[in-house]
Amino acid sequence: MVRLSALRKIFGVLAVVTSMLAAGCEDGRPEAGDSAVSPTSASPTWTGSPSGFPPSPAGPCGDAALAGRQVAFAGSGGARLVGYVLGTGNAAIVLVPQRRMDSCSFTTYAKILAGRGYRVLAFDFAGEGGSTSAGDATNSGDVVAAIAYLRQAGAGRIALIGTSRGGTAALIAASVVKPPVAGVISVSSSRVFQSEDAEAAVKTLAAPVLYIAAQDDRGAADAVRQLHDATPGNVRNLLVVSGSRHGIAFFSGTDEASVEVNSAIDTFLTRYAPTG
Repeated sequence: MVRLSALRKIFGVLAVVTSMLAAGCEDGRPEAGDSAVSPTSASPTWTGSPSGFPPSPAGPCGDAALAGRQVAFAGSGGARLVGYVLGTGNAAIVLVPQRRMDSCSFTTYAKILAGRGYRVLAFDFAGEGGSTSAGDATNSGDVVAAIAYLRQAGAGRIALIGTSRGGTAALIAASVVKPPVAGVISVSSSRVFQSEDAEAAVKTLAAPVLYIAAQDDRGAADAVRQLHDATPGNVRNLLVVSGSRHGIAFFSGTDEASVEVNSAIDTFLTRYAPTG
């Protein structure tokens, strides 16, 4: 016969396991339209301490093409942000990741942009990927830090491309950074994320902006329309395409909507942040 004390121990362990599983399920819930696969399982981030880079020739994100391209710079709230830079052009682009994604999610697109003559910076937000945490860090503050890093590195025209929460952060950063960036492309962004209010920020936006979302991605489509309406009329552009793709999914798609989105982005960059 099992003693009462032993049963209590067994039930106690089961309770802890159940609590952990419930917490894990809640934490794993993806942002609307995002992949449920975590970025670290889909595209591994760097290993080792954020204060130094791993010696592996595979490079960050397990991509040999990124070996030697790692960078680190001061982020908001005292965080140490890490990322990678491809290309050496005077015109630069900051790629800002969506929720549950990091700089590794942009590797293919960063190579495409670098091949077109852009200097491209993709980074991990504070407390994510290889970046350290900081109690006072904000997503928009980290984007401002990324802009400052590129300017200190000699970049001239700088455009921002943010997906989902990254688009929200990019809009807020663009509304405060001086001098203004060359342009902002906000893909499937929300009006507010983690108490940062993009709808209020864009009312003073001085940089040209392109808002993008899919019609059937209802939350994002409604949000970009409202953000567009809140933006000064001489700098705003809006593209709502068919389908339900969200954020970074547009960059790897080959359907008609994705082709339309990528063409619009190329046209916007050529006009406002040309490589020549």
